[in-house]
Amino acid sequence: MFTELEKRFQEQCEGLEVDPSALYLIAISGGVDSMVLLHLCKAAGINGLVVHANFQLRGGASDQDARFVEEAARSLGFAFQGTSFPTEQVAREKGLSIQMAARMLRYEWFGQCCKEHRAAGLLTGHHLQDAVETFFIHFIRGTGVSGLAGIPVKSHLKEWQVTVFRPMSNFTRSEIAEYARSNGIQWREDQSNNKTDYERNRIRLEVLPPLEAMKPAFWETSRQTLEHLRSQDSNYQYLIQKQLVSAENQSGSFEIRYDRLLALPSPSSGLWEVLHPHGFTAEQVRQMLLLLESPGKSFLSSTGVRVITDRNCLLVQPSPDQPIAQSSTIHLEEDDLLVRLPAGGRLILTDWEPGAGYPTDSNSVVVDRTVLRYPLKVRNWQAGDRFQPFGMEGRHKKLQDFFTDLKLNIVEKEAVQVLVNGDQQVIWVIGYRLDHRFRVKSTSKEMKKISWLK
Repeated sequence: MFTELEKRFQEQCEGLEVDPSALYLIAISGGVDSMVLLHLCKAAGINGLVVHANFQLRGGASDQDARFVEEAARSLGFAFQGTSFPTEQVAREKGLSIQMAARMLRYEWFGQCCKEHRAAGLLTGHHLQDAVETFFIHFIRGTGVSGLAGIPVKSHLKEWQVTVFRPMSNFTRSEIAEYARSNGIQWREDQSNNKTDYERNRIRLEVLPPLEAMKPAFWETSRQTLEHLRSQDSNYQYLIQKQLVSAENQSGSFEIRYDRLLALPSPSSGLWEVLHPHGFTAEQVRQMLLLLESPGKSFLSSTGVRVITDRNCLLVQPSPDQPIAQSSTIHLEEDDLLVRLPAGGRLILTDWEPGAGYPTDSNSVVVDRTVLRYPLKVRNWQAGDRFQPFGMEGRHKKLQDFFTDLKLNIVEKEAVQVLVNGDQQVIWVIGYRLDHRFRVKSTSKEMKKISWLK
């Protein structure tokens, strides 16, 4: 027979679309909140892997926490995976607070675990009081609607590629503690939670108790207020994204058109909402707005995302999985059949027979073999490059002008590669146009097909 809290937990999981057939990481610290989460997951039949991070901040107590969590997890039938971090050392080296260093370390590890085990996400024991504390922290520091909404019930942390589910977000600390006592659940106490050195602890110990005493229904009204703020923020984010984000492609790149941005009552606020999840600062957003009429200006975020000012839009380009060697040049010999390109993709070269037909897409060309001078080269296009497009009656055209005619944006231009003959003539603007001089003629006897596989 399920208790009331167990029923609410299951309903929350269903509302968050937690898939019963998928594997989830369950983050357990050993405190009462996380231990109740562990037991609620067991009651709900969650397929989970318990993960525990030892930050080595409390000496032997931290090691005891790790052993306690492992034993509890295995006693309930969950697999366990733990790790430890030299948190203080990392904080010093990176110039971070202990709290920020610990957050970075654990979520980076959680992301690795999700990838390793193909987990659908991470379950945490965040509850209502955590969200209210976050509300006050953001309010004191300065924030927008998203910050005032507290901790999201579900969020995808792009930087670490992990989706976090918080199915206890609407539970009060007293409800959690009562469930633990009623079910004989053991937990570990972290004595540092009673110190007022940290901002969150001061809010918990000094700010919230007077508010509870002043208004007995404080937690219920707080829950309602946070739900309203989350709903309003969801609508706001939806409308901002719909207004500003356009032309998103499979790589995650997208455009923010100037006409749509400047149509907003507060362009700076709208641009901030779109870009700050990607790691951009308020100062970078301010500078972008000042430089909208200066194409080619580039801004890089802390997460490796790049924004470039273009003629009529901001181009937002995600961080590549692997850095592209822009200056690399690949040489092709006459007997090469397949060549991997520095910016990704491959070229496949095959002999072609007369009468076999011709490619109908721009990713393949057939050329006259007799005019090829080996070694051929593949490289990024360069300023000053020119070629002879079809229909130009032998006249040359600069690639820069060719790209302008095609209305390529800056990011698209940067990605263009060219196939170059041994005499330095451009054979093919790869994926776009063949040079007229390398076309197959009626007298051509030897031909080669070159295909670009992205």
